[in-house]
Amino acid sequence: MNIRRAAGVLAAALLMATAWGPRQLVAMAGPGSLVATGSMGTQRSGHSATLLTDGSVLVAGGAYCVYIRDGGGCDVEISLARAEIYHPDIETWSDTGSMAISRIGQSATRLSNGKVLVAGGFYEPFPGSTDTPAYLADAELYDPATGSWSMAGSLNQARSDALATLLGDGTVLVAGGSAGNSAELYHPDTGTWSATGSMAQGHEYGTITRLPNGKVLVVGGIPASSTIAASELYDPASGTWVVTGAMVTPRSYHSATLLKDGTVLVAGGLDALGAALNIAEIFQPSTGTWSATTSTANNHAYQHANAVLLPDGTVLLPDEGAEVYDPDARSWTFAPDTTAWYGQSATLLNDGRVLIAGGCCVPTTYLAIAQLYSAPGTSPDPPLTATGQTLSSTEGAQVTGVVANFSDADPSGTVAQYSANIAWGDGSASPGSISAGASGFTVSGTHTYVEEGTPVVTVSIFDSDGAAATVSSAVAVADAALATTGTSTTLSARVKITTTLTLGSLADSDPGGVAGDYAVTIAWGDGSTSAGIITAVGGGTFAIAGAHAYLKRGTFAINVAASDVGGYAAEPVSVPIKVSS
Repeated sequence: MNIRRAAGVLAAALLMATAWGPRQLVAMAGPGSLVATGSMGTQRSGHSATLLTDGSVLVAGGAYCVYIRDGGGCDVEISLARAEIYHPDIETWSDTGSMAISRIGQSATRLSNGKVLVAGGFYEPFPGSTDTPAYLADAELYDPATGSWSMAGSLNQARSDALATLLGDGTVLVAGGSAGNSAELYHPDTGTWSATGSMAQGHEYGTITRLPNGKVLVVGGIPASSTIAASELYDPASGTWVVTGAMVTPRSYHSATLLKDGTVLVAGGLDALGAALNIAEIFQPSTGTWSATTSTANNHAYQHANAVLLPDGTVLLPDEGAEVYDPDARSWTFAPDTTAWYGQSATLLNDGRVLIAGGCCVPTTYLAIAQLYSAPGTSPDPPLTATGQTLSSTEGAQVTGVVANFSDADPSGTVAQYSANIAWGDGSASPGSISAGASGFTVSGTHTYVEEGTPVVTVSIFDSDGAAATVSSAVAVADAALATTGTSTTLSARVKITTTLTLGSLADSDPGGVAGDYAVTIAWGDGSTSAGIITAVGGGTFAIAGAHAYLKRGTFAINVAASDVGGYAAEPVSVPIKVSS
């Protein structure tokens, strides 16, 4: 079962479709606050997010959505190698080294030495590539000191969506996933992998939790084609697994959180029929048994990596129906809803805030935006409210203008206290220019798109007092105009002799075009056609030539038709030729 496609089906079934256009991000009322922070440089879902020892967050890999057909989950996606670092002190992202191999569904574990082990995953090439999609056995290590990756050996079995955790002796346990019930250990001191005991059954799309006694609890999942309630305990001392008490409700894609009293909260997920659940349970390690606790108000599925234990001992389930669990009261309360439906990461920062990044979906792509959840008891800066500005442009032409408008609930705000970053939706970003508007403030920018399309511009706005807002809107980038010109030279040829002729030129208002972007068809006037020969001259201009042998004498009108990969067709031109014997 493909997690990304399954998640799309669920989202389509449970969530109401929204109209495409500039969207405003507004947090609903609830405990704590949710505010926008800086956006990632890459839209992604299903990535890994790891808190580093310096308090920053490493985000790596995941899926980039190439195409969403109906707004209900991605239909065509590719795996990513790109990695980024979030800096909580300045609430911005920066690029770091990319992995050697792009991957979705990898495990990511911070080692005792501060490095990050990324293992396995799934490689999904770009559509049309000669590469083959594959489960991965390769592992890589990220070194925060150098911002670079190095290979870390290979798993004994290729696997995606594996369960991984750091053990007390510094080794890493990686179990299950797409590789069934097998498990193995990574040894950081030698950089090698070794097999350990196998589980009684697979727990793909289950959860893994290291308990205070050092043992590891694995719960639920889908070992074959059916969802299970089974739980197992791994003992690092013996390298073996034992079956422990089963949950009350079979489930997969659920969340599991170690509470401060040493028990484990499991919530949500999908039942055996694929329906989303609101049922929650508690595992008691001392007895190996489960008991029901209060159910959530909303169903929660595909959030198995995202439940966060907050500093006050409560548990945040961050999604579009977000809720917070209070273990003392055994009750749930609503929290501000995230923008992402699923596939986002949630990471507890050292200051107690939670970074929620990426996920699915705006109507045509995954998300690059990030948000920060703060627990109750803080006094946040009055919020910013932002709206996007729909833009239009032409490839190769510079677009300049207002990309967003925003207002501050603090009436004393001045231009000098705000800054903005504009992610243009084509992999590039630039600072925004802030100006005072008629009612609030504007963000302006300048950019040149090299290809036509409908990229999504994401504008992140920051207040030096702490507030932030992010807004996204579409840009309609039109294909640049083409023009063909026939040669002014009098053309001539001899019967039955193949002659190569320069027939004219092609000019593209997009200066970034290359010869391979265009196609030329030549109708020679005698009933035959052939492809033209295109040669770059410079400055967006290309020479058009062709080779042909006429079989009879006479004067013929050669018709030259040109188009580009974006579908724009130039007005055809006609040039005469005299053919003699």
